[in-house]
Amino acid sequence: MQKFLDPQNDPQQQGVYRSQTLVAQSFIGDYVHDLAAATAFITNAATAEGIPLVGCFRAHFYDNSGTGVIVNWAGKDKPAPADPYQLPSGQHVKLYDPQFMWSGFDLQKGAILVAHNEPPLSHKLLLLHELAHVVRPIEPAQHAPKWVTVWRDLVQRHVHSELQMLSTVLKDHSVSG
Repeated sequence: MQKFLDPQNDPQQQGVYRSQTLVAQSFIGDYVHDLAAATAFITNAATAEGIPLVGCFRAHFYDNSGTGVIVNWAGKDKPAPADPYQLPSGQHVKLYDPQFMWSGFDLQKGAILVAHNEPPLSHKLLLLHELAHVVRPIEPAQHAPKWVTVWRDLVQRHVHSELQMLSTVLKDHSVSG
């Protein structure tokens, strides 16, 4: 599972996050409201691209020496449980769903992860963002120019209507790729 990264010290990564936020807010018809919709979209995109992917799974956060992630590998689309959760270490933590749309990927399991405390659960652009990480997982910087190119190519093929705005805002935020 990829670790959380701090975009504040990486202008390229910060530009990617700002750009995708602006585009997602402008294309409200591409929000995915639940896990079933997210799974259907990303599975279709991955299959069309020939990218092996197990699926899309709901994740929850917990705080314990930094933010951690627990994944509901059973494929259930349920909010974080109210009862404390026991980590493999035996420690009990409280799980929660973030107040913002979060997505990630687990390269070892071949899965896209999503989390949010209310609908919509995610956005097609964010799901393609994570799929691009599956294609280009190992780079010195996670949002390097080669990764941006892969992401834009996926957007062109799967949510073409967003491509022009994405290209413009990436350029406006000095994102290379």
